[in-house]
Amino acid sequence: MEGNNTTLTIASLVLGIAAIVLDFVYTIAGIILGIIGIVIAVQARKKEGISGMSTAGLVCSIVGVALGGAMYLCAICAIGAIFGIAAGM
Repeated sequence: MEGNNTTLTIASLVLGIAAIVLDFVYTIAGIILGIIGIVIAVQARKKEGISGMSTAGLVCSIVGVALGGAMYLCAICAIGAIFGIAAGM
């Protein structure tokens, strides 16, 4: 892969990893970065060809979006449970 321009591939991998990390700190930012990472990974696979790094960027971005969605859903359920308990008092 020497001499190949892999800017999009590296960007998608970085965004995927950042999405996973940010899911634990700020879920919405993680989901947004994951979606952007998916779009860039698909563009990288079209322009630069399918490589291991572009696949890793796509997978990390998908995991970041899925993890962020699950954490967001859990947070909504927890808030609903707290309000349900408070209403029953």
